[in-house]
Amino acid sequence: MKCETCLEANLTNTCNKVMLNTTMYNYLEKVSSDLCGLINLLTYNKYKYIITFLDKAMKYLEVALLKLKDEAITAFKVFKAKAENELDSTM
Repeated sequence: MKCETCLEANLTNTCNKVMLNTTMYNYLEKVSSDLCGLINLLTYNKYKYIITFLDKAMKYLEVALLKLKDEAITAFKVFKAKAENELDSTM
């Protein structure tokens, strides 16, 4: 006989199966971002934060290091400029 915890661990999660998103996006139409930090171990240049940008269409992930949270908007502008430049160069 299995214990109650073992039985609960064997349950399947159905909510992710129902929420599958099959929406197709164009390049740079949908970008997700995450700002992580304050990191306890500093880099050699004393960066304390990590920001990520994920383009949903291309599944392209870019990571940037930040010293202050205030630099997040600048990091996004750099990401956007590089991504638009890449888009222009492929057309």
